Amino acid sequence: MGDFIEKNVVSGLIGAIKMLLNTIDLLLFKLINGVSTHWLEGTLPTLATVWGQLGCVGVMLLVAIIFSKKKIRRLGVVVLPTALLSGLIFIGGQSLFSSLDRKPPYESKLANSKIRAVNTLNTGTMPSLAPVVLFVLGMVASFYLPLLRPFFFIIVFLQGWSEIYAGLSFPLDILSGYVLAWLVAKIYLMFFAPKFKGSANG
Repeated sequence: MGDFIEKNVVSGLIGAIKMLLNTIDLLLFKLINGVSTHWLEGTLPTLATVWGQLGCVGVMLLVAIIFSKKKIRRLGVVVLPTALLSGLIFIGGQSLFSSLDRKPPYESKLANSKIRAVNTLNTGTMPSLAPVVLFVLGMVASFYLPLLRPFFFIIVFLQGWSEIYAGLSFPLDILSGYVLAWLVAKIYLMFFAPKFKGSANG
């Protein structure tokens, strides 16, 4: 009897936490998605499309190459871990959060939500793929080019914001991807990342 009550309490608590998170997530989504200015309408939806997502990756890689002395070698060090870690995080994250069984905003038909872009690389909801890729890339690139960290992460967060603004992802889809990306990239950088002789910016 005691075990039955304990299981019910735990199950009820988990359900209450999920409901609270979903409520907060929905409110934040409506707040961000509902804002509309000329500058935002002309900029953010573009970053959420396939070409916008690929463009963000391309700009970050191009800047990393230009400011790196070991261009070819450094490019491989940045690109390969980004591809591998992003795939690992995305697959693991989709499995981890699959129990939430949430559809992305553009499939949920939320009242008053604005769908500003549907041409996207994202295939699910939590975590969102493009923000995961960009966050890992930002972490790895910043490790070797720390002076450019603000530039990299301005792009990361603008693109993540654009996913919500365009109606493609919920805020927790983006944040969960950032947290998982930060954790896995941090472990990689601490224990496995190649160290180059000389300064971190070399």
